[in-house]
Amino acid sequence: RIIADDVCVVRFDDQARALAEPGLPRLRLWREALERTGRDCSQFLHSYASADDWPKFDVPLGSDRIAKTATEIAAVYLLERGDRLAVSELRGVSAAEAIFANTYRGSEVLRSGRPRAHWEACLRLIESVPLFRLRRPWDHERMEANGHAIAEHARGTIRNGRKYCRTG
Repeated sequence: RIIADDVCVVRFDDQARALAEPGLPRLRLWREALERTGRDCSQFLHSYASADDWPKFDVPLGSDRIAKTATEIAAVYLLERGDRLAVSELRGVSAAEAIFANTYRGSEVLRSGRPRAHWEACLRLIESVPLFRLRRPWDHERMEANGHAIAEHARGTIRNGRKYCRTG
């Protein structure tokens, strides 16, 4: 099941576990991804008004494909483009900077009047959940192999818990 495509609300439960709330019931896919998966772009709405400059499309998900309840977060992966597949753990200031930089509409945090609460929540997240930088080629030819390697890394993270992430 899909929790969210690119934006989700993170909260903490009574046991201080980080949870991801279900996001919008859609994926945002680039034109090339749609075409390579046999979909016709004309069947989907553009994600953004300037469709020619940003050829992304909203692909609705059926109710059987989306998560219905909050899901515990086992790890966070910061996606970046790179020449080869590489996963590295972020810790300390680097982890905090990554979470702050990837806060949706982060510029609104100061205007909310509660920036300290946001910063504390970000710090709680990086203290309780491993954060990784995942660099991968922007290459559909290697997508399946890279996907298997990423899934194996994630399974190892879940299987071994914090011990995996905190060893040298």
